[in-house]
Amino acid sequence: MRKLIITSLVLLIGFIALGQNEYETIMEGSVFKDNTKWSKVVFSESDGNGGIVLLRTFHVARRHAEAYYIEHYGNDLKLIKRIKVDKKEKSFANIKGMIVDNGIINLIQFDKNKKTKGYEFNLISSPINTLKFKKNNLCSIGKDDKLGVSLFALTRSHDSGSFGTVYFSENKNYTALSFDIKNEDEATHKIVVYNRKFEKVNEYIFNKKIKDNLFDFENINISDTDGSIFLLGKVFGNNSRASKKDDKINYHFELYKLTNSGKEKVILNTNNNFIDKLKPVSKGNNLSYVGFYGKNKKKKSSGVCRFDINAEKFELNKESFNKFSDQFIMDKYGKISDKEPKDLFLDDVYMLDNGDVIITGEEYFTTVDGKNNIIYHYDDIVSIRIDSKGKLIWARNINKKQRGITYVSYGSMIKEDKVYLFFNASNKIKELNNNGVEFKKYKRGNSAIYCVTVDKNGELNHKNIYENQKSKILFQLMDMIIDDEENILLFGDNNLEKQLIKIKR
Repeated sequence: MRKLIITSLVLLIGFIALGQNEYETIMEGSVFKDNTKWSKVVFSESDGNGGIVLLRTFHVARRHAEAYYIEHYGNDLKLIKRIKVDKKEKSFANIKGMIVDNGIINLIQFDKNKKTKGYEFNLISSPINTLKFKKNNLCSIGKDDKLGVSLFALTRSHDSGSFGTVYFSENKNYTALSFDIKNEDEATHKIVVYNRKFEKVNEYIFNKKIKDNLFDFENINISDTDGSIFLLGKVFGNNSRASKKDDKINYHFELYKLTNSGKEKVILNTNNNFIDKLKPVSKGNNLSYVGFYGKNKKKKSSGVCRFDINAEKFELNKESFNKFSDQFIMDKYGKISDKEPKDLFLDDVYMLDNGDVIITGEEYFTTVDGKNNIIYHYDDIVSIRIDSKGKLIWARNINKKQRGITYVSYGSMIKEDKVYLFFNASNKIKELNNNGVEFKKYKRGNSAIYCVTVDKNGELNHKNIYENQKSKILFQLMDMIIDDEENILLFGDNNLEKQLIKIKR
């Protein structure tokens, strides 16, 4: 009993304390007037000279983007050049990816070809100093190859990565274009791989002899050294999509390696746990898949799992299932409890040089109000570290209760074994009974940007790093931009007013 009391006291001490934080210096760009109230950064890339290239949407109404802005800003956050292109222009419909390389902006577009009634990927390229784009076809798919998922899949929606999607390797040395081909009797996917110069290096047709509705395409990971493809799928058994049959989990994961030599497979078993999604992370020949798992209920999480793959030999090295720590439960509920968090969404996965993996996620869910409006909830942020042997080093929960659009989500980065989490919240923090704090929803003109850090020992620190009472501009933290010098750039708006700021190291 005495040991339990001492443990509890240790957990209660210093949930989040003020302290040193590298990211405190703010450079403010000029506030400028836009022609639209609603705009969102879709893609961003360094220009290679300390500046940044943005592609952002132009909305007349909040839900539907009618055009794109393509912008080039210098290191001083001053606009160098901007063009606006209508999404109705055939060349600029449905931009799926961007690479800036050697002074050339490359946009990857996916759209329906009205003449052939098929679909195609195109490369739209321009020198960065002219913003005059030319289009070249990368690959096409015919009208007879029916595609399996809606073209306009929502953010964080089911199976959104399987249809007309662009994947990049770790350093963007390779690009893969993915089509999910609808075939009721056989799961079928087409994948085309390109090198840095957008020269095609391989094309695969992936088939698995299983009914299409019993195979969920999960994601693709690309080797940054040779362009090999690792394709992950969730496979259901017993001719049923039920998550559980006869008190056993009714699915497992299958990982395929696609090369010129053929197709290899590794099974990733759930160990009778609910696992909604697994996300890949790689560094060299080290490849891991991580996710949240639940012991008893589908939408609740008991802990975090990790599967380690030797990418070169294509073998499963080890797997681990780690229950959330007492510290994590204390962070979230203020006491040791049997409660389990629900609706955890895994956002970012980072692999360190020593093989440790750090993940960040968010309590994300939707509800519907009395007028049938969808309400998006972005609540607690979680960060977890697992070592190279699969052992849980630490797991922390940051209490945050917010709802609205993506302004209330967060952005993350890793620097020298430390996790940095950035988000908007009220400039007034709620003190909790466990000596911790809870961040509340922002209000325009009365908000702050916070940075919460988690160090290598799992110690938390928070700081209000930016607060501007003169402006109601809010910044899009989910879409934060990290430049070549590891500074952070944020795009913000307040109706027609827009601004860029830089959070410097």
